[in-house]
Amino acid sequence: MKLLFHHFSSIILIITIFLQSTVKSSPITCDFGYNTHMQDLTPLYCCKVTSFLQITERNASLTKVLNEPNVKTPIKCFNIDGHDLINNQKSVVNFVPTGIEKLFLNLKHFRIGDTYLKEVTKNDLEPFKELTALSFFYNNIEFIEKDLFIHNPHLEFIWLEKNKIKQIWPSVFDHLKSLKNLCLLNNKCVSAQAINSKNDVKNVIEKLKQNRDCINNEYMSIHYPEIYNEWIKMKERENLYFLIGGILILMIFIGAIVGGIFWSRKIRRQNLGKRSLPELPMSYLKDPTICANFDGNPRYSVVRHDLNHTYETLPVQGSFTNDGY
Repeated sequence: MKLLFHHFSSIILIITIFLQSTVKSSPITCDFGYNTHMQDLTPLYCCKVTSFLQITERNASLTKVLNEPNVKTPIKCFNIDGHDLINNQKSVVNFVPTGIEKLFLNLKHFRIGDTYLKEVTKNDLEPFKELTALSFFYNNIEFIEKDLFIHNPHLEFIWLEKNKIKQIWPSVFDHLKSLKNLCLLNNKCVSAQAINSKNDVKNVIEKLKQNRDCINNEYMSIHYPEIYNEWIKMKERENLYFLIGGILILMIFIGAIVGGIFWSRKIRRQNLGKRSLPELPMSYLKDPTICANFDGNPRYSVVRHDLNHTYETLPVQGSFTNDGY
């Protein structure tokens, strides 16, 4: 029994070590103070991370804060800024770390800047339902996925300037009724901003929807499966629309050809009924034994009688003397 318990304990220990090695966790230290770096925002008490971070895989977690603030003020702002070199080292944060919502409840402002951030998904932002300001400037973000901000309906400020954005889902901002600042300057597919104006934000969003360089780019490289699957569905719908459109155009083209054939045949029949017969040779009129049919061919064996008919609008008369020819 003891031997079995020992083996079981060993297995649990191995699994624990494996999980710890698989999910990287990091404690942090903060420089606490009021944020003054975000323009037009009400200053909030902020944790500005001063620890060196190296987050190159998903699901890396921030586990605890090693120091405490000097004042008992709720911390509503979190900032990782790669511009700040710590011991001549620049933090690398390729993915949004987990665990932040457990360290700081109900964050209002969230910023990760100049850390080579590659991807942001709606799952990354889901814990921050009270966010009013979000800044991921000067990073390597390429795609703004569908429903990215679906869990953050109170956003008023979004800064995504100086990234490498190739695709923006057209409806991603539509539900953000409070949005008044949107900065997308210096990106691959778009460079625009709207400041302190909901109407200006709407205009920027409308321009984005009309910009096929942003909405549909077949040459983008997609890394995150969720974004890739959504893009595949969009491409399938688009291909279906192209197929239906091509079939309709082909049917119209075939219909036009068939209609043209029937129309030309109709015109030919009408012309055959109306066309003038070729000119009769004068011998037809001089020789009383020959009558001209309406098709212009000479005709014999005509009973003697007088014949009057119109030929090319000219009266043609003939007298036939040879009976039973």
